[in-house]
Amino acid sequence: MGYFCNIKSSEIWRIIAAVAAVIMAAAFAIALQSDGSDGAKSGTCGDDLIWELDGGHLTISGSGPMYAYDSDYYSVHKPRWGTRITSVSFEGSAISIGDNAFLGCTSLASADLFPVESVGDSAFRNCISLKSVSMPSATSVGDRAFGNCTSLKSADLPSVTSIGYGTFADCTSLKSDPLAGLSAGKCGDDLEWRLDGSGNLTISGSGPMADYGNGGVPWGTDIKA
Repeated sequence: MGYFCNIKSSEIWRIIAAVAAVIMAAAFAIALQSDGSDGAKSGTCGDDLIWELDGGHLTISGSGPMYAYDSDYYSVHKPRWGTRITSVSFEGSAISIGDNAFLGCTSLASADLFPVESVGDSAFRNCISLKSVSMPSATSVGDRAFGNCTSLKSADLPSVTSIGYGTFADCTSLKSDPLAGLSAGKCGDDLEWRLDGSGNLTISGSGPMADYGNGGVPWGTDIKA
């Protein structure tokens, strides 16, 4: 009893603050599921977009851009659905998928990307169960958007005119080149490439070019100069 009487009030408050911090950290660890989610079933993922999770199927509806998310597993700016989804579909118009939106969703096997108009950086990176993807309305795809999707066998991008670098890097199961026919895109953080009808390749900008790994260069092998 005499020990506690000798403790200054400022020290008591420091002890209380330290205990409170430990309790808050423990509560966060409990709330964060092993799949990176917080257990929520619905919410917002853009100013005009909402998401709903039914079992393992995620539906995103509305219009406009999705939030851009952090790649850090423990960030407060991670998608609230975590990595637990097995399929995803979109309802609405002019939807843009945010950066890292489905990064590391290792059970995601099916993605219906109509009416998505653009796909952000690393949006589906490390989705190792994804087998095919169709983007009939998308016009742009970001850097490493499907990087390391090792089960991906086909990708249909009929409307894409702008492609990031490393978009399909390390997609070792692809049966054909999904970038065939593209004429422009990025090949580094500050580099762009353009291929004209005669097979002449022009690279402009500054800085290092991307390392394409096993994904192949986006301009193919038919360049003449």
